[in-house]
Amino acid sequence: MYAGFPVSLAALASGWGTAFLLSLASGQRPRSRIRDRVTSLAAAAAGFAAVFVPVILLHLERFHGRILSTGGGGLDLEPAAVRAAWAALLGDLFVRGGSWYLPFRDLPVLERTLLPFAATGSLWAWRRYPSWQARGSLLAAPILIALCTISGQYPGMRRALSVLLPYHFCAAAGILVVLRGLPGRARPSLLGGATLVVLSCLHAVAYQFAFREAKTGFNFGTGFAYEPPIPHDFLIGRLREGPVVLEPTEFGGEMDRRYYQSIERLARRYGQLATTEARLHYLDDPGLAPQEGWGILARTERAVGEISRGTGLCIQASRLRSAPGAEGFLSVPLVSASPREEGTICVGSPSHLASIGSHVSLGFAHLEARLRHGLSCAGPYCGPSRPDSVDATGGDLSFVLRDPRSASHLPEGSGSGVELSLGVVQENVHARENRISVNGHPLGTLSAGSVGANGEARFPVPDAAAPSDPLWRITIEAPREAGRIGWGVRWAELRTR
Repeated sequence: MYAGFPVSLAALASGWGTAFLLSLASGQRPRSRIRDRVTSLAAAAAGFAAVFVPVILLHLERFHGRILSTGGGGLDLEPAAVRAAWAALLGDLFVRGGSWYLPFRDLPVLERTLLPFAATGSLWAWRRYPSWQARGSLLAAPILIALCTISGQYPGMRRALSVLLPYHFCAAAGILVVLRGLPGRARPSLLGGATLVVLSCLHAVAYQFAFREAKTGFNFGTGFAYEPPIPHDFLIGRLREGPVVLEPTEFGGEMDRRYYQSIERLARRYGQLATTEARLHYLDDPGLAPQEGWGILARTERAVGEISRGTGLCIQASRLRSAPGAEGFLSVPLVSASPREEGTICVGSPSHLASIGSHVSLGFAHLEARLRHGLSCAGPYCGPSRPDSVDATGGDLSFVLRDPRSASHLPEGSGSGVELSLGVVQENVHARENRISVNGHPLGTLSAGSVGANGEARFPVPDAAAPSDPLWRITIEAPREAGRIGWGVRWAELRTR
C-alpha cells in the first residue's frame, strides 16, 4: 500500500499509546472492564478487516505482491535532511502545497480561514473528551507531521494528507463552540452573525483565488493533473481498431502510464477488448516495431510529427482530425512510406521538408498545414476552440517557414531582404503583447503600435538572423509581464522586401 496509509496508522497508534501513558501518569484508571475493552477492540478489528482486507488484496495484485509502495521515501535521520523536510512540510501546510503534482498546489494544505476555528475546536475536544482514545486521535495529527520529517527524499505533505480529517473535524467543532458560546443578548448575537458572514466571505475569496490559480496560473505539474486524460470510452473504442501509439512527453509520466495501462487491463479483463494485439504503446518502448494501420493519439501536431518521425511511417493528412468523442485530441492512422498517396506526410523526410512553404495558416481548422510546418503549441488556446487562430498566452508557440529567397522562381524586381508578416485578431489590443524572434534572434514586440489597420504586423529580418538553411524557426513568446495576454495569430508569412 502507499506509504501515506501505514504512516498514518503508525501515527494513530503512537497517539493512542502516548495518550494512554499520559492518562496512567495522571492517575486515571480505565473505567471499563477488560472484557468490554476486548469486545470493543474485536469489533473495531472486524470493521477494519472488512474494509482493508479487500483493499490489500487488490493492492497486492496491482503491485505484483509488493505490500508497501514507499513513493521513493525511506527512513532518514540525517539532521540536514530533517531540517529540509520540516521546511517543506511547513511550507506545504501554511504557504503552498508545492511538493506534489495536484490542482490548487499554489494554495496551502490547511485552509487558512479555518485555522482559528481548528485551534478552538481542538482545545474544546481535548477538554470535552478526556479518554485516551479521543486524545490520542488528536495527538496523531502532529505526530503524523513529525513522522514525515524522517521519511527521506521527496519530503512534503503528500504522505500526511490524512491530517485533513482531524483538522476539519476540529474546525467544525470550533465553529460550534463559537456559536454555542455566545450569550443570548443583542450585541453578542450581532457579533456571532458577523462572524459567520466574515467566514463565508473568506471562504468565497479563497475559492476564487484557488479557481484563478487553477485556470489561469498554468501551475500544474506534468501528467494528467495538467491536461484532461483521454476519455475511457474513446480510448477503449480506439484500441478495438488496433494498437495505439502515444508520445512520451505528452502521456509519459509515471502516473499517466499506470493510469492508461490500468484502463487497458480492466477493459481486457471484462471482455471489452477481445484481441491481444490491440495494445497501448509508447514511442520510447524498447523494441517497438509499429506497422501500417497502428493509430496515433496525441494532443498536438508536434507529437503526431514526433511519432511519424520516430516510427519511420507516414501520416495521411486528409485523415488527421480532431478525435470524435474526445475533443482536443488528434487521431490518425499510420501508413506505409511507400507507395505514397497524394497528401501523405512523412515527417522529416526530404519530400516533407521540400513541401514546407513561406506561408502558414495557424488555426485549428488547418491541421495539415500545422503538421507540415511543425507547429509547436499546447494548451486550450491552440485547440478546437480556436479554429482560425492560435494564442501565445499560456506558452510559447513556434513553427517553421521557408526563406522565400530559396525559391527558384522569385518575381522580377524582388529585393534581397526578408520580412516576417503576421495576421492577428484585433481584440483587446492594448492588453496584448508578444515578443517575436526568428532562429533565436529577436525581431521586436508584437503590440498595439506594431499592428496596422488591416490587422497585419511586419518585422524586418536582419541578415544575422538569416542562416544558410532555408527553413527558419519562427517563435512567438508568451507574455512575461503580469496582466498581459498574447495575440491571436491567424497566419504567418516570410516575404521578400
